Amino acid sequence: MSYKLKVTLSYIAISMLVGIFSYVYLSFVPGVFNLWMVGAFSIPLLAGILEVAIKQTANKPNHIQRGLFRLAIATMTVQVVLKGIYQIALTNFRGEFIYVSAWMLLIVASLLIKE
Repeated sequence: MSYKLKVTLSYIAISMLVGIFSYVYLSFVPGVFNLWMVGAFSIPLLAGILEVAIKQTANKPNHIQRGLFRLAIATMTVQVVLKGIYQIALTNFRGEFIYVSAWMLLIVASLLIKE
């Protein structure tokens, strides 16, 4: 299986799992609409498109760069889902700064690492 197909299918599967989780979670809270939970599936989907696009350029990332990028996307997805859960519960999400700092540092690290 080619790299492009494998990455595309894995990110689509992750997006579907996040979307199903959001749908199930929102179905237990009738009458509540939360944009964070509804849009959470788009983060892994857009990240997969971005990773395939970066792979096709002349500057091909190595395993460490891809791992850091994927970890940043996972951290961002968890942050968005938690923010949606906290908004539905009408409480403040105090750990947001930690998540934002973590995924930003991971993305910067993935861009700065050379082979």
